[in-house]
Amino acid sequence: MTRSSILDPEVAADPHAFYRELRADAPVLQDARLGSFLVSTYRGVSSVYKDARFSTRAYTGTLEAIHGRTVLSMDGLLHAKNRALLTPHFRGQGLDRVHALIHRTAAKILEQIVPRRAQRLADEMRDSADGSRVDLVAGFAHRYPIAVIADMLGLPESDHELFAGWYGKIMAFVSNLSGDEEVHRQGLQARADLAGYMAPLIAYRREHPGDDLISMLVQSQVDDYRMTDDEVRAYISLLLTAGGETTDKAFGSLCKNLLVGGEWARVRDNRDLVDAAIAETLRFSPPSQITTRMCEEDVELEGVQVPAGSTMLLIAASANRDESRFERSEEFVIGRPDLDPARAFSGAAGHLSFGTGRHFCLGAMLAKTEMEVGLNLLLDSFPGMRLADGAEPVDVGLRTRGPRDLYVNLAA
Repeated sequence: MTRSSILDPEVAADPHAFYRELRADAPVLQDARLGSFLVSTYRGVSSVYKDARFSTRAYTGTLEAIHGRTVLSMDGLLHAKNRALLTPHFRGQGLDRVHALIHRTAAKILEQIVPRRAQRLADEMRDSADGSRVDLVAGFAHRYPIAVIADMLGLPESDHELFAGWYGKIMAFVSNLSGDEEVHRQGLQARADLAGYMAPLIAYRREHPGDDLISMLVQSQVDDYRMTDDEVRAYISLLLTAGGETTDKAFGSLCKNLLVGGEWARVRDNRDLVDAAIAETLRFSPPSQITTRMCEEDVELEGVQVPAGSTMLLIAASANRDESRFERSEEFVIGRPDLDPARAFSGAAGHLSFGTGRHFCLGAMLAKTEMEVGLNLLLDSFPGMRLADGAEPVDVGLRTRGPRDLYVNLAA
């Protein structure tokens, strides 16, 4: 091993070189700077997700500080009740109800992506005289999932930018592995501002329910359990970051993978490949690269003794490229035989980007729907889209990761 910590500067630039070393030489390694145990193989990450000796208590300090207590840090009966209460709103008929909303939101943002139609966005996005070169990350991928969540909550469009500002600061707090004090302070302030904004809305929707997600959450009941106003606010905060950041990064990576790999035209001409392209992006470029667990008792994992109380960093980005699980694991292969798109958004998924077991991501199908709708609209609207001349998209981030920008030519 040439590196001993995931915080080493060169890891952020090229994490997969470090992950290959981990899988080969130290599948479970105690990080020299963090003290946490890094788990990098498919077998190791999958086993920790499914093993009750590893809990989500590791999230108590970070996520509860910024969101409040949510389903993400719960276990046992309380976790089961919360999942039962929340799941219907993000799968099946609950998801069908918001499909048209997602399509309208995507179309509205797409209307603004051509700079001549929206001068303010033109100032941010335009990079050529004819306006055909735009940054797809800033113009669409970053705005789209946040707008969907705001629309699902029934927030006025005039407040979307305010909502997006809180999202950015809360997400920076969650990703703050280095412990930057100013990022920490701004995150807590954003939490307070979001709470102050949501409190009267939640109280009003409890008394005057509509067809929005807030109304559905305050009315939902499992046995004798209902969410309190504070629990609803905490879940909205979690949805803002978990649903916004991951779909933002995933959609940017999806478009980048198709364009860099020369697959845009093939998927445009065969829409049956859309789900396979999304599934392969989740494997190859997972938006959430690292998740956390707490070891509740002494455990031997991959031959390494892990003491009770240890924090585990589960590197899905490494597990998804494990050579022992996937052929041509370092290549983006749409329709690969070892990844079934039909199972890629369920607990039986072959990739580990949504977790697995009892904490499998609640919003997986919402993310799939947003990515399907968004990609199909782009394919229809800009069939000849290609990377702009000189564009070299670079991925950034460690806990979450995606392209920093993606300059494309729409008029190709």
